[in-house]
Amino acid sequence: MSDGLVILGGFVFQGHEIPDKIPFGGKQINKVHELVGGQRVVDAMGPSPDDISWSGRFRGADAIGRAQAVDAMRIAGAAVELSWLGLFYTV
Repeated sequence: MSDGLVILGGFVFQGHEIPDKIPFGGKQINKVHELVGGQRVVDAMGPSPDDISWSGRFRGADAIGRAQAVDAMRIAGAAVELSWLGLFYTV
């Protein structure tokens, strides 16, 4: 993945900051209702995405400033856009 851009909010990850892989996907949530007499009703509740996570390394003279910029997004707690390789998520 190191040849694709990884962008979080307005922050563009560079060099060693870009992960080799970002796992994504999830599962389908189903609810099974067991009724009197042994009958079952299955409701498909929809997709439940896994948490998106990765790791990278901030390096160089501006490493601390870049790490603090990403941490400032975490502290603000606002939803931001994450994109890589044509995938887009609000995180």
